[in-house]
Amino acid sequence: MTATDGNVTVDESVVETDLPDPASDRLGWESGVWANATLSINQSDGITESELEAVVARTMARVESVRGIEFDRTPPVRVLYADEQESAVAEGQFESESSGEAEQTLLNTQYEALFLINESSNAVESRQALTGAVNGYYRPAPAT
Repeated sequence: MTATDGNVTVDESVVETDLPDPASDRLGWESGVWANATLSINQSDGITESELEAVVARTMARVESVRGIEFDRTPPVRVLYADEQESAVAEGQFESESSGEAEQTLLNTQYEALFLINESSNAVESRQALTGAVNGYYRPAPAT
């Protein structure tokens, strides 16, 4: 991997794409990954650092495509494992996310931008329905 402007260029062995890298950064392309790139990830043994970097880069590229704004830095990402997620749900750490219409709209928009739900889905309801079945999920950090 090569450092570029505080971001990293993702290991080519993880990314499958026929599109060449652009001469300069552009919307829908982040750290060597296009928004529509196919990733070669084997989740049976967990996720490696290079696989996580590829997922983050593709997600950033997708969010750029949806919102039309370039990222100026890579957001922090922390892997939350199933037992941690179950504990957080049991402790009610996610209940405030569905408390008001504005919070619900924000969460739905974040999950839609990450391609986790479609426009007609409810992020909180989807997560609650799948709580016992998921191995992990995205929880965007609050805007600062």
